[in-house]
Amino acid sequence: MKILLNDIENNIKLVQAINKVKSMKMIDKESLIDEIYLEQPVILSSILVQNNLGNTFEQIDILLNILLVTYVYNRVSKISISKISEHDYEKIVNDLIKEVNNSTQFNNIFQNSFIEIYINNHPNKNLLAYSILEMKKAGFHKLSYENSKYLFIAGMGIVNALSKK
Repeated sequence: MKILLNDIENNIKLVQAINKVKSMKMIDKESLIDEIYLEQPVILSSILVQNNLGNTFEQIDILLNILLVTYVYNRVSKISISKISEHDYEKIVNDLIKEVNNSTQFNNIFQNSFIEIYINNHPNKNLLAYSILEMKKAGFHKLSYENSKYLFIAGMGIVNALSKK
């Protein structure tokens, strides 16, 4: 019963975070991004570099939204994450890539079997499921150019880096 209550509480906090970000004005989002830059510059950089990799500003906006929701979710949940170093983030991303390579071909990353297993084993299932859903709604799973995989890596990297383990 405790697990169920915990899941419900986490779902409520996630909905609160999503609604808070949706209701924010652009100036409020910019202010929050500035705060994230001070606290988690490596995570923010992993998103901003996407344009240099050939990904569009619209795609980057999806990742920024995932970052904002994740950040607000942590606030609502009273989760404090220490600053992620470049080394720590590189390890997080490399671990993700290893898991993907062990499970499926990278081009089929959105396969349901991989996603279900990965979400079920994640410390923050709800937030991860939200981020994957947002990336799917944005059509990331339909992209076939070489650097499109970095969108998925960045989206998953946000949640993996900013989740309490």
